[in-house]
Amino acid sequence: MPRLRGLGREIPLGVRAVLGRDPGCEVVLDDASVSRRHALLVADGKGGCRLRDLASANGTFLDGVRIGQNGVPIPGGARLRFGDVELQLVEDAAAPLLPRRRALLAAGAVTMVAFAALLLRGRPSGAAAASSPAPPATALVEDSVAALEADRFEEAEALAEKAVEADPLLDAARAALARSRREREAARVYAQAMAAADAAGNDALHLLARVPQDSRLFARARIQAKQIAGAALRARGAACGAESNAERWAEAASECAGALEISCQVPAVAPDPLLALLREAERKAGRKVRWSCPADLAPLLRDEPLGAPAPAPDALLAELYPEAKVRAAVSMYVHGEPSEALRALSREASPAARALGDRIRKAEGRSREGRTALLAGDLLRSDRA
Repeated sequence: MPRLRGLGREIPLGVRAVLGRDPGCEVVLDDASVSRRHALLVADGKGGCRLRDLASANGTFLDGVRIGQNGVPIPGGARLRFGDVELQLVEDAAAPLLPRRRALLAAGAVTMVAFAALLLRGRPSGAAAASSPAPPATALVEDSVAALEADRFEEAEALAEKAVEADPLLDAARAALARSRREREAARVYAQAMAAADAAGNDALHLLARVPQDSRLFARARIQAKQIAGAALRARGAACGAESNAERWAEAASECAGALEISCQVPAVAPDPLLALLREAERKAGRKVRWSCPADLAPLLRDEPLGAPAPAPDALLAELYPEAKVRAAVSMYVHGEPSEALRALSREASPAARALGDRIRKAEGRSREGRTALLAGDLLRSDRA
């Protein structure tokens, strides 16, 4: 009987199996990228299977190639992807050998093992170490998070990819891969912004605005943005006044609009004098400049971003937890993976790791107690929890 492998287990398949997020499916894949009824696996009666997509939103893939709704045969060992969830099809082993042939093969195997033992006797133990098994997916996830904490984004992505390959259904592995890719892209945009910092215009600011607010780099982006914005506002504000005094109205309108992109981010009681200069330049130039206060710069330049999450206090975290593995566990816990965080801390022998593990266990226990009380309608007990 064919099986699907992932998450450290194998899922047996019947003659017909619908895969999807719906609890009524034969194989339930609880992931937001999976449709309610995503794909169908059907035995072809010849020991193989056919796979077809059920008009899913994010597609069904066979070894990286998207398939349609007509169905395709799938070989044993094929890598299947449903949305973002990857599985591997495993077929049954070959039929048992006849007893006599099995006995002959067993005898031959014993002879080969004995001969190999004679050849390997006296070899250094390094040969055995070279064939040690690959680290488990959870360890790879921990290493990936630690690499992220050290700003080694490409290494973090590579480790997360190995974790997903080792265990396609491990949520922490897929979360680490998605996060490492976001951080790598954020680092690329941040580098572009720094390269454009000395150029005219506000391009560097708009590039920094593309750094996600939940990125490790957002705090740095905000510091750099305020420095760049301060210099740009002084330069473009002065140019706005100079061009207006020289009656070069088109140039004045452009410089005034650029300065206003920055000054408008700080709410003021009195009207901004730059706006009056812009309107005058528009009238004299005979054309209106398309301008509005850009919303993308608000999280960078306003002291209280509207609805934005606070940047991660990396320096404080490093001060509290100097050990990279402990910081990685804290990051797992913050991102909603308490079990993975506790598992990672259990492998560390330092007092800081033990103390943090105790605090997480206590917090999780009180959280469970509070949820249980709420479900039971006991508001007083839930408040005490």
